[in-house]
Amino acid sequence: MPRTCFIILADQRDEEGYIPSVVTEGEYGHSPLTGTGECAAPWHWGKTWETAQDTCRQENSKLGLGVADVIDITLSSMRK
Repeated sequence: MPRTCFIILADQRDEEGYIPSVVTEGEYGHSPLTGTGECAAPWHWGKTWETAQDTCRQENSKLGLGVADVIDITLSSMRK
């Protein structure tokens, strides 16, 4: 079963803050957590880069993932 992780991209934000993405090991690309449906709104994990990154680390930690795991998963999503 492929692992998934969260990432924060520097350019993925709006006036409310940074929007996290989900990355799945071995699958190309990422999926921003923008919500689905007419009344859905994007997830926001902080107005500052530091807050968003800290929240991202905490959520990945809940999945049992360290920094090296996140790097491996993210790199695997960049390969074709």
